[in-house]
Amino acid sequence: MNGNRGHVGVATSHVKQVAEVFAGEARMIREQHALVRTSGVSASSLGQGFVSHGETYRQCLERLAASVEAFGLHTETIGSVLLESAGDYGRTEGGNTQSFRGR
Repeated sequence: MNGNRGHVGVATSHVKQVAEVFAGEARMIREQHALVRTSGVSASSLGQGFVSHGETYRQCLERLAASVEAFGLHTETIGSVLLESAGDYGRTEGGNTQSFRGR
């Protein structure tokens, strides 16, 4: 919020800052899927009572890894779109402000 009471504003630098945070987090999220995929969980490592469910657990871990990877990709997309939008926002903000003031 800027210094004018009742007026809300967004600085281009803030949009870029949020985009950079999304991009940074996306990299870390996407790296996690590899940890799930290479966890080494198997029917034999889960214990005797789980041997018959080993394939189910493996499939679950594959789906989890795919979900984590997809989440990372979507987060990366949000960051990219925000970066693009920040540039557009900065270019149009001045003109929009003038339009609202009737200039």
